[in-house]
Amino acid sequence: MSEIKWPVPQEQESLPQLDKEFVESTQNFISELSSSIVGYQTPTMDYCHDSNGIIALLNLLENVRSMTIQFEPIRDTLQRFGNKAFKHLINHLEQNVEALLAPIIKLSDNISESTLREDLRRYLIKCFGNKTRLDYGTGHELSFACLVKTLYQHGILGGDDRRDVVLFVFQRYFKLVRHLIELYNLEPAGSKGVWGLDDYQFLPFIFGAAQLQIQSSITPEQAIERPIIEMYKDAYIYIEALGYITACKRSVPFYECSPMLYDISGIKSWKKIYVGLLNMYRDHVLSRNIVINEINSGKD
Repeated sequence: MSEIKWPVPQEQESLPQLDKEFVESTQNFISELSSSIVGYQTPTMDYCHDSNGIIALLNLLENVRSMTIQFEPIRDTLQRFGNKAFKHLINHLEQNVEALLAPIIKLSDNISESTLREDLRRYLIKCFGNKTRLDYGTGHELSFACLVKTLYQHGILGGDDRRDVVLFVFQRYFKLVRHLIELYNLEPAGSKGVWGLDDYQFLPFIFGAAQLQIQSSITPEQAIERPIIEMYKDAYIYIEALGYITACKRSVPFYECSPMLYDISGIKSWKKIYVGLLNMYRDHVLSRNIVINEINSGKD
């Protein structure tokens, strides 16, 4: 197993000051969320949450999942990737976005409710994929993180909510997205193939590496072993994400289908993995002009 060399962008993009502030604040936000789950396993059962903001977010995600029942995949033998039913799902979401967000917006005491509504609307319609390209990627994932970040900025979520936001809300979102990817056969957006971290997601690996930092039962090298994955996938976000990859690419050896994650498993410290992934996320996702522009635009 070769020593991991964290990839760096071939060209550092020049960002306006406002975008630099966005990059810094979003990286800090993800870092704060990550710190809240160090040493905590993912709960195997849901429980009654004290936070109305968390309850509202979980209900929103469940409502979106329920929508998929109305839009079964369309049988089309000529369509290799991306089922056209996904476009109908996102159109339906856009038509019902006000109703979906209403329970969350009601929790805000902020007088700038119209600004909150517009921000949440923009992020929500982007965080499940692109209806034109029929794809999903890290930019859409970032859009959901921005939605959650906005709820903190408006006081709908608070510091005491951080751990449950990751272990329940983000986990529910990650699972919903995987369901959408499988159901509608979505293409990876901007995938780098086997030379990328993952075809679709990034945040599960950042949160997951943070979660594993102070435990000593599972080393990074052990985490890619199938028996370990089966034993711990419900307890740790990182291992669950590895389990999803191995389930989807069962016939391909892990070192072939995910060489970067395979190389990362050679690092001895989960903390080093976490820091490396967070920096990689900043350079390859947060600092990309194309990602920032798409998230902040009002267009799909």
